[in-house]
Parts: sequence; C-alpha cells; structure tokens
Amino acid sequence: MTAPTLGLAALSSYRATLNVSFTGKHTGQSAQWSQTYVMLANQKPLIRQLTIDKVGADAGQVFMVEVNRTHYERQGAAVCTASGIKKETSLEKNWEPAGFLVNVMGAEEVGSETVNGVAAEHYIFDEQALTQVRDAKSTGALWVAVDGNYIVRYILATTAGADYFGEGIEGTITWDYEVTDINQPFTLNLPQDCHLAMVDAPLLPDATDVLSVPGLLNYNTVTSLSDVVVFYQTQLPIWGWQPSNSPPTNETGALLNFTRSDQQLSVIIGVDDGSTSVNILSVPKNSVVPTRTPKPTRTPLPTRTPKPTRTPMSTRTPKPTRTPLPTRTPKPTQVPVTTPTLMNVNISTPTPTPKP
Repeated sequence: MTAPTLGLAALSSYRATLNVSFTGKHTGQSAQWSQTYVMLANQKPLIRQLTIDKVGADAGQVFMVEVNRTHYERQGAAVCTASGIKKETSLEKNWEPAGFLVNVMGAEEVGSETVNGVAAEHYIFDEQALTQVRDAKSTGALWVAVDGNYIVRYILATTAGADYFGEGIEGTITWDYEVTDINQPFTLNLPQDCHLAMVDAPLLPDATDVLSVPGLLNYNTVTSLSDVVVFYQTQLPIWGWQPSNSPPTNETGALLNFTRSDQQLSVIIGVDDGSTSVNILSVPKNSVVPTRTPKPTRTPLPTRTPKPTRTPMSTRTPKPTRTPLPTRTPKPTQVPVTTPTLMNVNISTPTPTPKP
C-alpha cells in the first residue's frame, strides 16, 4: 500500500475520518493528545469540507471548505475568511486524510469481510511492513474494497521511544481511519459568515488589470460599452444566470442584474476616457447586507484614511499654542521699572527751591 489515496477519486462522494492519538510521556511528564480529521468529499460538483478537532496540546478546531473555486477557512472562533483555491495547497491535493497514513509494504491476507457496508479484503501487518526505526513495535490491520481498491478501514498502533518520536518522548501513537457514506447524497451547509464565493462569470478576451476575489470580479477592457452589454446578456444565461430587472443603459454606464439558485449577480459597466471598466458582484439572493460585497475590493480599507484624522492628534499643534509662552513679553513690561528713576528725578528738583 504505497498509494493510500488510490481509488477515492472514483467515488462520487464519501466521508473519510482519521483519528491520530498519542499516550505516553514527554520529558518524564504524562502526555496525551489527539487530532481528528473529517473530510466530506463530492466529485461533481467538486466540493471538499475538512474539520480538524484537536484535544490536548494546541486544542481547538480548524474548519475549511472548498466550493465554487473558493477556499473558506476558520481558525477556532475567528471570523471565516475566503480566498481563491490554489491547486498546490488545495484540500484535495494536500489534506486528504488517507494521504497521512503510513505506507505498508508486505501484509498478510486474512480473508474477506464486509466493513462499513463494503465488501473488502482484510490484511494484517507489523513493523516489518513499515519503514521505521528498530526500537518501534507496531501492529496494524487494513481492509481494501474489492470493488475500487480503496482503503475502507486502517488501524495502526506504534509503541516507541525517542528514536522514533524525538528527544524526551516515549509512548504509543494510534492511527484509526475509515471511509463511510460512500456514494451517498451530499449536502453542504456553509456557515452564514462564509457566504462570499468567487464570481462565476466569463471575462472578455481583452480583459486587463484583472482582480478576482470572493464576491468581486473587476477588470478593464477596450471593448465598447454596448458590446460589453451584449456580451454579458448573451454569455451569462449560458452559465446558468437568468436576467432580472435592470435599469436602462446610458452613454456612460450600464447595470445588469442576474440570478441563479440562491445567488444574485450584478454587472456594473462604466466608461471613462475611452476605457471600459467592468465590476461583477456576486452575493446571496435577498442578502440583507449586499453592500458588504464591496469589502473584497478592500477599497473600503483605504477608508482608513480617517485614521489620518489623527490629525486631531496633530491638534497637538495647540502645543505650539505655547505661543502663550511668548506672553513672556510681559518681561518687557520691566520698562515701567525705569520710570521710577524718573520719579527720583522729580524728587530731587524740588529741593533747590527752598534755598531762596
């Protein structure tokens, strides 16, 4: 078993569950933790949902969903974030629970059994079938589907010391994996705060300066306003979007509205200096706060310009109102101090008069 994910792509849908748990000691102290991975997978349309529940060290939950070319993620109680799916880091490529299983080379066939409603061949193995250090002792079993060759169940327990786990660690690690709900109807309940998806709409062939984020598709084109309108009125129905009420087009712009299942789409077209800009917004139908869709433009973030309204902090300019300190000008009022010398002059002048 050198390709643990083999056969899963042929299933229309399934639930894969992997629990990895450890019991032992770390630097002489008791240590215990577990991580449970649950992957819900659907092939058409391509949907992946993964939850990771951690107990012990780094306890918490990670929630990830990929649907409609959009990756949603929530760490713990944080707000759900959305981004475009990157193939090299997608759930399908990097997070399939079967991909975490230890490869097996050489196992003993026990017989045929039915596991999770699937006819399977049962095998057992030990450390000799695994690539691991000598002091590690393992026991394991796996069940492979007769039809499809995918792993239906896998169990492995390995007891080892520092050479296997790392310095100061010893104990037993257990892997428990199974596939259930095979080819069953798939239902995805996306949380309310994970509603924005990548815009599912075509681009004009000459599109430039393309920005594609959840809820917004924006680009420029040299195609005329009227031709852009015709393009989307023709193409979007092919993509499953149905036209709804739209205000009339004028010389400088147009607004086209469409709906599809639980989504609504607005195509905003504007003309400026011979260039045509296209903004396509996608939000849930009857969204209470559709204006949140501009958030992906992050243009609102420049409204952090109000932070420069810390100019009130530059109201520290009143500190230059230490101009009252120049009220030290009263020090020049020391000139009245010279006037008393005039008083002395007056006092001396009357004294000569008594002599006559």
